Amino acid sequence: YADPANKTVAAVLTNAAHGGPVVDEITAPLYEAAGAKTPGADYADLEKQATDTRVNPQPYLGEYESVALAFRVIPYEEGIALRVRPKLLFYDGDTLEESPPLRLRPIRDGLFTTGRGFVTFLNPGADGRMQHLASRRRLHKRNG
Repeated sequence: YADPANKTVAAVLTNAAHGGPVVDEITAPLYEAAGAKTPGADYADLEKQATDTRVNPQPYLGEYESVALAFRVIPYEEGIALRVRPKLLFYDGDTLEESPPLRLRPIRDGLFTTGRGFVTFLNPGADGRMQHLASRRRLHKRNG
């Protein structure tokens, strides 16, 4: 996380099944001391901005991957949805099954919500298709 306006940077590495809350707990006092916003401070406001506006699915459809996760953006009802599949089994109880479709509701400029988190599409190629998907504090590259 970086907040250039407050000259604040925090990097925490964790190897936990649910490391997000651990990271938030560790970094919250740092942000507070620096007078910076925590990464999730605007989530509730962003969620309220989600619309049911139809979007052209073509720039977003496809597969995006990192070392650990594969994301597939598919046509869904009158919009698009995200399906997520772990590529590795890290913890007991993990599965390699793809998630059910998570409808993507647009907020603005390539930013969407699943109702449980946010996805941002970045870097359109010459053909207009997005080359990256940012989610879960990571950047995932288009592969299809």
